[in-house]
Amino acid sequence: MNDLTVAIAFKGNCTKAIEFYEKVFDTEVAFVNHYNPEDVPGGFENLVSFAMMEIAGKSIMFNDSFDGDKYSGDDKYTKGNHMSLVVSGDDLAQLQEWFARLEKSGKKIISFEKNDAGQWFGIVADKFGVIWQFGMM
Repeated sequence: MNDLTVAIAFKGNCTKAIEFYEKVFDTEVAFVNHYNPEDVPGGFENLVSFAMMEIAGKSIMFNDSFDGDKYSGDDKYTKGNHMSLVVSGDDLAQLQEWFARLEKSGKKIISFEKNDAGQWFGIVADKFGVIWQFGMM
């Protein structure tokens, strides 16, 4: 079964945003991971690389982004490129097909392949500039 999730990126204030949404929606963050200091520019070591919480019955993903972040699909973080759609599921062939269709007229950001953790993951920007993340999680 496949699923669609929204991912929201912040520029250095993801932790504050998470705290705000926890209060607004009477919920708690389910998972938080921080960037490895070796993977980010100086000053970003304590920022959120991945967090998830449930709001109104849906999982929402959060992270901090920064200029030059390879996951943002752009060289600079700007207002408007801070959200992406995340397609996940257990049908690898279907996920690969959808990724290929978007890539055909768009721009591959990260190839859809197994990563170092052994999970399938990839990111593509479609021809309209919408960022799509694909994964078997």
